[in-house]
Amino acid sequence: MGFMFYVGLGVFLIAGVLLVVVAEDIAARTGGERASTGVRTVPPAISEFKRPIDFRPGVLTYALGGIGILALVFLVSNSARDSSSSGDKKSSGASVLTRDQKLANISIGALSWSAEGFGTVMIATFRIDNDNTFPIKDVEVTCIHSGKSGTPISKSTRTVYEWINANSYHYVRDLNMGFFDGQAVRANCYPSNFME
Repeated sequence: MGFMFYVGLGVFLIAGVLLVVVAEDIAARTGGERASTGVRTVPPAISEFKRPIDFRPGVLTYALGGIGILALVFLVSNSARDSSSSGDKKSSGASVLTRDQKLANISIGALSWSAEGFGTVMIATFRIDNDNTFPIKDVEVTCIHSGKSGTPISKSTRTVYEWINANSYHYVRDLNMGFFDGQAVRANCYPSNFME
């Protein structure tokens, strides 16, 4: 909740306390009668009863005023703490990265591959690097296969179902990436998706 909510709530509490103070003051000055109509606030049978000497009309006022001030101080201090902690999160950059920025912090390195199964199945060995400040899992790896001319001619995608710690890496050996075009001579692999 925003700072203005707490300010509004504090003003509401203070207005309530002031209303009670004014009502008690009017009742004390008029002897229990309403100022505008002159009608007594207590039934006639009880109106002759005299109040005990130790009764003070201001006790309720002080109690409500104290509660209102404590509530206002509590709300303002929580609002200040919330706004300072949200500023810390923004300055540290911990959770302000977009999904694309987090994905850009994941890379594929040390790629080597071979053609198996009559030259149409890609078997890849590579390293997944996680440069994020949080662990990731289930990294989807996509490989684009290109011919001698450099033209992309096929694509294969597989998911590596492993956890990778923050600022760490994981080696994947002999992963069957599936079928590819037999004319492909090079492959470029990249992470295309992940889970947190």
